[in-house]
Formats: sequence, structure tokens, C-alpha cells
Amino acid sequence: MKLNIKLLKDDFSIAESLKDEHGLTQSNWNHDDNITLYTEDRHSEQSSWKSFINEGVSNPVFRLSSSVSSALMFVSLEEKILVLSFGMGYSKLKENCYVKDFGLKVVLNSVKHDTIKSVDLKTHDEITVNKRVQTSKKADVSAFGIDTERDMLKEITGIPTNESFAKELTGKHALTISCDITSSQIYTKCQEVYDAYINGGYETHFKWIDNIRAVEDKDLINALNNKLFVALDDCIRNNNSIDLHLSPPDIVDYASFGSIAYKGFRSKKEFDILDVNDYIEELRRLSVELEDIQSIQNHRVAEKKDDNFIDRGKLFDCFVYETEHD
Repeated sequence: MKLNIKLLKDDFSIAESLKDEHGLTQSNWNHDDNITLYTEDRHSEQSSWKSFINEGVSNPVFRLSSSVSSALMFVSLEEKILVLSFGMGYSKLKENCYVKDFGLKVVLNSVKHDTIKSVDLKTHDEITVNKRVQTSKKADVSAFGIDTERDMLKEITGIPTNESFAKELTGKHALTISCDITSSQIYTKCQEVYDAYINGGYETHFKWIDNIRAVEDKDLINALNNKLFVALDDCIRNNNSIDLHLSPPDIVDYASFGSIAYKGFRSKKEFDILDVNDYIEELRRLSVELEDIQSIQNHRVAEKKDDNFIDRGKLFDCFVYETEHD
């Protein structure tokens, strides 16, 4: 069984983590009062996770062959809340409700340096480079050609030292864990996952991941965001140049990538690729007034698949902007 697990931030309750119009129905979980289940069933293919959840409730909540099905399972530990997502359940969560790099830390604290199978890296320079390196079998971290002074580790897959914990782990913001589990063992497994998150074992072999870190200081983030906003607003109004381009924040398969659209400001046009010039021209064409950085952060990027547009997240996460600050 594969489980996808996130850690809610301390200042988010279960209700506050759900999007306003989530369309989910709450159900009782038979095995544990610390588990809160939300589901939605709207016709789909048969999935093993539906049988798994049906085992844990008095009345089945999913038709085993029915189409877009979603489930979120909130597991309340003593001080923290973990959320497991199934099907399209992840799309019902607010984007800022969960702890970043939670899954990454669980994996690094649980695997040895010589049991790695895949890494995703991001190198920040004049051009940002995303790369994925995979080996044919588990290998030492040195086999992946990581530049510990320049590369940021974005995702990692490996084999845990404790085989009873999991068969395989993949970590980014969420943790994907492959393990043998029954519906009555969810709470215990989530406690094991959280214990792995806080044990700090990564510092033995993976201390280098702290060499380059994302800025977390809110005042500095606000100052940098303000510089970006001023530069972009000046570019739109006065046609001045700006050292800004757009790039997907994660690795994508360009061979299957569909056309894109910019959402959140009345634009209806489709484009072949992400291009900052197209985005800026759309803002000009529609006379969009940018009031502050939040105006930009409300804009989305969508990808066209089978004549339908699928939301791919904040356009702001695709911004690559270079500037000098202090």
C-alpha cells in the first residue's frame, strides 16, 4: 500500500486546512477516534485505496468502480496532525496549510547514505537547473554527482534502514511511503512517521543539505517580494526591462506537456509554453492593475489536457528573478 502523508502547520486546524468549497463529506473511522475522514465519490476506475478505506467505516463510502474520487484522512497525534490524501484529495487542501520539506526530512532521517535510488536537485545560478538522477539499484549518495555547495535537494527516494517501517520512501513536502498496513494500523504508522521526522538522524550523512536553504525570515521575504513587485509593475507600466523568466518549479515531461493558460485575471488565451513576455503582454492587454505582491500570487497557471484545463498551481512559483539586496 502506498500512502501520501503531509504534516499540518501548528496554526491550522482540520477545518481551516480545507478549501472553502471542498465538497467532501465527513465519515467516522471505526478504528480510532483520533482519525477524521472526509470523502467524495463521483464516478471512477477501481482503486485499491478505496477498498482500504471501505474496510475502516461502518458503511462503505466508495463504489469500487465508480470517477473523480477523493479522500482526506486527518490523524491527530498528541500535538500534531498528519493528513493522508487519496485520489484527488490533495486538491481539497489549502496550499499553505502544510509544513514544507516534511517528507524530505522523514526520508533523510530514515535511510542510509548508501540506500538511495533517486534524487531531484535544483541548482540556482544565472539559469536555474532542475535535474533528476536515478540509479538502477540503491546506491551511495556520492553516485548522484551532487554539488553540495550549489545544489538544493528537492526530492529523494530510498530504502529505510528499518524494513518493518517501510519498503521504500519518497520525500518532498509530502511523504510517500510504501508499506504493508491494514486500516486499523493507521494511527500507529503515522506516529512512526512523525517520530522519524523529529529524530534528526539526517545530520550524520546528509548535513550538506543545510548548506543552501530557502529564506524563511518573513521580513526578508517581504523585502524581496516587494523588490520583485516594484520591478514587474515598472516593467508593465513603463516597458522597462526586468531580469525575470518563468520556469516550472518541478521536473516536467515536455513531450506530453499541453498548452497553458494564465488564470486569475480574466485571460482566455492559450499559449504553447511558459513565457514571461506572454504573461506581461496579457496583463497589459487586459489593463490589469497590480496592487501589491498578493495580486501576483493570486495568478495561476493551468495546463490543457483532453480539452480541459488542469490547475498547476501558483504562477508565482514559476518566477525566477535575480536581484541584489543589501
